[in-house]
Amino acid sequence: MLLQYPPPGAGAIGAEIDVVMSTRRAPTCHTSQLALDYRGDGAGAGSDSATIVIRDTSSTSCLLQGPIEVKGVNAADRPVTDSLGYRVARALVLSPEAARLPATGAPAAGEVIGELQLSAEHRDGPYPPSYLCAEHHVVPAT
Repeated sequence: MLLQYPPPGAGAIGAEIDVVMSTRRAPTCHTSQLALDYRGDGAGAGSDSATIVIRDTSSTSCLLQGPIEVKGVNAADRPVTDSLGYRVARALVLSPEAARLPATGAPAAGEVIGELQLSAEHRDGPYPPSYLCAEHHVVPAT
């Protein structure tokens, strides 16, 4: 299996391209062995962006398969965001015992994690006089 970020044909920012080659076989990941880390990447040009890092915390590798659904919920387990569905283009074998990444860090050499990219436009609203959306920040409980 060969994975590349950014994918072939996509515009690259900077001069770095991550390529992961994998031929391992592994059992399917279970939610109990996965950890999700939220990285707020910031706002710019009227949009907010963030990344959810998916890592395997168990002692053995696991196969991440999709689809993956993301939905923010409040403390009462009620949805507070729209649901987003992600498909995993190719089965991805995650590295075991993957450490939490520092806020601006990258995984250790050879370590395989998953990443979900999130983006939301917030600048343009329907209300005069400024047509800017009022701030309504939602901080999901999970």
